[in-house]
Amino acid sequence: MENEPDVYEWKFFLNEEIQSVTLFERYRDSKALMNHGVNISTGGILEENFQEFIRIFTFKSIKVLGECSEELKKSHEQIDLNFDYRVCAGGCIRQ
Repeated sequence: MENEPDVYEWKFFLNEEIQSVTLFERYRDSKALMNHGVNISTGGILEENFQEFIRIFTFKSIKVLGECSEELKKSHEQIDLNFDYRVCAGGCIRQ
């Protein structure tokens, strides 16, 4: 919370049948997600944690729901992961 105060939540969902894990994260806005990207990148304060994370898990895709700034999409171009941007029908709300 100290490093990323605009993260609303994150959860893991395990599907043992197909040996899959879904990570669900919620951010305040595009800037909060971009801040997360900086933190997990080389030299970032969470780099070591992220390296351990990708040692354990393989990413199939990353779905980004909600309005995304062009700046956010541009920042993801240099990351070798499959991003799927989707606008939520009716918008997204914090519960």
